Amino acid sequence: MPALCALNAFMNEVQTVGSLLYLQLSCHTEIGLGMRFIKRMSSEKDEILVRSETLRTKKVRA
Repeated sequence: MPALCALNAFMNEVQTVGSLLYLQLSCHTEIGLGMRFIKRMSSEKDEILVRSETLRTKKVRA
């Protein structure tokens, strides 16, 4: 299951922040791994969106 969540995050990296939010809700325990994949594959513009979503994830976990 963790691998599937990471794969979903990787495949959705070209989609909207809404996809990231959905991934957070569906498999938030693995989202950290997905975020690493997304950061590696995304452009500078998307990096900013990824960072904001990462901060949200940390708040949800806390």
